[in-house]
Amino acid sequence: MKNAVIAFASVLAIATLACSSDDNSGSPGSPGGGACFASSLQFTQTNIDVYPGDSNIFVKFDVKNTSTKDFDVQKGDQIVELKLIITTTDSSKYEEVVPTINDLAAGKTTTLLIHGTYGGGKTYQSYTIEPICRRLAGT
Repeated sequence: MKNAVIAFASVLAIATLACSSDDNSGSPGSPGGGACFASSLQFTQTNIDVYPGDSNIFVKFDVKNTSTKDFDVQKGDQIVELKLIITTTDSSKYEEVVPTINDLAAGKTTTLLIHGTYGGGKTYQSYTIEPICRRLAGT
């Protein structure tokens, strides 16, 4: 199970590297350069697993598209990622950007699992997330 989780986290990291800058502008109709759904996707935590020995957390969410429009990166919408900030008991903060989903019909809900790491020897305290949009590289 742990190997599967590590493999999943690796895929998430590779997907994140395919993204470009924070520029939220874009031309509708160009792949990854259109609408930003960051404020239309609602993330509700359903589970969290903390692995102190590995300094990892895995957080499971229900993700709902609250928009009246379908979200689909392949049809031109911008990628929605989560800025994940993990805080440890000594107030240290560890920030990373993790990918989310590529499509979700209007009004529908799906499940998402994200992974984050914090400093070795530290004790996990909490996390926050902030949905952000990114254009696909080259758009």
